[in-house]
Amino acid sequence: MYIQSYPPIQFQKSIWNSTSFKPRADCCLAGFIFSVLLFASGFCQDAAAQVAIQASVAFDQNSPSTTVSSPLFSTVVKNELLLAFISTDATGGTNTTVTGASGGGLTWALVKRTNQESGTSEIWRAFAPAVLSNVRVTATLSQSVVSSITVSSFSGVATGGTNGSGAIGAVASGYASGGAPGATLVTTQNGSLVVGVGNDYDNAISRIPVSGQSLLHQDLSSTGDTYWVQRLNATTASKGTTVSLGDSSPTTDRYNLSICEVLPPAVSLTASASSLNFGAVTDGTTSKQSLTLKSTGTSPVTISSDSISGTGFSVGAVQFPATLSPGQSLTLTVSFAPNTVGSSSGQLTVSSNSSSGSTMIVSLSGSGVSATSGPVLSVSPGSLAFGNVADGSSEVLNVTLSSTGASSLVINSASVSGTGFSLVSGSWPQTLASGQSLTVQVKFAPTVVASETGALTISSNSNSGATSQVVLSGSGIASPQIAINPTAVAFGTVNVGASATKTVTLTSTGATALTVSSGSVTGSGFSLSGGTFPLSLNPGSTATLTIKFAPTAGGTDSGTLSLNTNSSGGSPSTVPLNGTGQAAATVDLSWNAPVNSPATVTGYNVYRSLSGSGSFALLNSTPDQQTSYADSTVTSGATYVYEIKSVGSDGVESTASNEFSISIP
Repeated sequence: MYIQSYPPIQFQKSIWNSTSFKPRADCCLAGFIFSVLLFASGFCQDAAAQVAIQASVAFDQNSPSTTVSSPLFSTVVKNELLLAFISTDATGGTNTTVTGASGGGLTWALVKRTNQESGTSEIWRAFAPAVLSNVRVTATLSQSVVSSITVSSFSGVATGGTNGSGAIGAVASGYASGGAPGATLVTTQNGSLVVGVGNDYDNAISRIPVSGQSLLHQDLSSTGDTYWVQRLNATTASKGTTVSLGDSSPTTDRYNLSICEVLPPAVSLTASASSLNFGAVTDGTTSKQSLTLKSTGTSPVTISSDSISGTGFSVGAVQFPATLSPGQSLTLTVSFAPNTVGSSSGQLTVSSNSSSGSTMIVSLSGSGVSATSGPVLSVSPGSLAFGNVADGSSEVLNVTLSSTGASSLVINSASVSGTGFSLVSGSWPQTLASGQSLTVQVKFAPTVVASETGALTISSNSNSGATSQVVLSGSGIASPQIAINPTAVAFGTVNVGASATKTVTLTSTGATALTVSSGSVTGSGFSLSGGTFPLSLNPGSTATLTIKFAPTAGGTDSGTLSLNTNSSGGSPSTVPLNGTGQAAATVDLSWNAPVNSPATVTGYNVYRSLSGSGSFALLNSTPDQQTSYADSTVTSGATYVYEIKSVGSDGVESTASNEFSISIP
């Protein structure tokens, strides 16, 4: 037993550890290695909580088995990501894989499998929205082999996606027939943590992690393997960082190594424009523009303050700090009220805890002109930010052109530059009397995934300048797509009073996450009995919905499954449904009572067989005292044979009656 002062407090008990020989996994070797790691870290987490390992347990299965289970463990806080790191031996032939994982009442999914070399190293994930107490995780293996499992719980992670998928970023594999173990990925988010699991098939040799990394667990197995779990000691500061998880020794053995990136909640604040141009504003008047701040991450963002500089510029009062949940927005009103003739510039500064930067700066510009001058053109807003627009779709924004001078304004032309930008309509020239306005519509319809910039250029006789420009910006993003299988659901014939179910599979086939916000079913007898909304599917992920048909009357019914999604193919997506209700058939039997019976008849037993089977089964549980019987348990399309036996007061049955055959339509 040992206790070490490395960030976790670790206890390990070793009952078996032999490295002098390497029998294969089909030998019967007893023993195990068990370890529990408890991590001391703060439990109070704010919106920018750091990814941290709260608890970790490990078990080394040193006897061949098709399962391996962790020790009991508990989580610390809500919304923890659980990762199961599993590494195994192999017996030859088809290589070992983990066929499934279970535990904690959670749904487990494979994150990464690497088994190009002998044995396998795999990472499985689940998400615990509530605190777990004394649970165990079990992995099922495709072969009976020696193995090791480590289960770690992570706090301060992104909570989006399904079953922890939103907390997983980049993944990678490393494998070789010899060399220093290593695998490399590029991080996708600030503040993420990289962890991994490996197996060495050739020897039981301790790993020596490279600088800045450490082992969470290591097993020098009874079969001469090494199984280990490794991590970066600290989170990476910036996305786009190349991270190589690996060891400097040994350098001669074959290995498999799976690594993944654990993501923190994304705290992000974006603005509807990076600059505001008020154009020419008459001295003594005020021009106002709106700036929308939006929380675009997966965790709330807190805006602590705003400030403004520049002659004539001001911002409306807002109470700070202000916290915006994901998707929420806050609108600031920025004003320009010049009191002198000439150009002015300034900036609006917004401070927040956004992971993309604590300070956001929006540039401001405008010109003050005299009310007694010749014609003046005022343009509002001075910039158009279209934000993210899915390729294949479009967004339209308005620009208002106003005559704010003392005489008529002539707008000679308006043109748009920049890929994907265009004017919706407009004919030139246009003459605006003093005080009149004109609205120009600009469309952004990206055809590629890229950030684009452009300009709306207006030519006029304004004394503030012959040309005025409105800066245009927007980003084409990959559009989410949905595939539905099947595209129509036919239930066929279902008896009235019975029901049948069919499944519909939804697949995210685009390059970005698909959101199914709601689903509904119309039509008599149809219902949606599976599916929880909203549903988020990462690219390549699937979900299954269950549709039920329970007819209440005979006849053909039709209906529709409707899904509201963010697919660029449009919403809603529909699946036609149809089925036929069939009234259940009944066979009514009647017979004559026997005459000259040697014993008093107290009842009758009814027997039935399928035609050709020759085997009769009793239908009634007690003798029927009537000379009739209704059989409502028949199936359409079948042929049945019936016979009747009378029952005397002594309980003895008579010989069978003549047989009666009937086919059910």
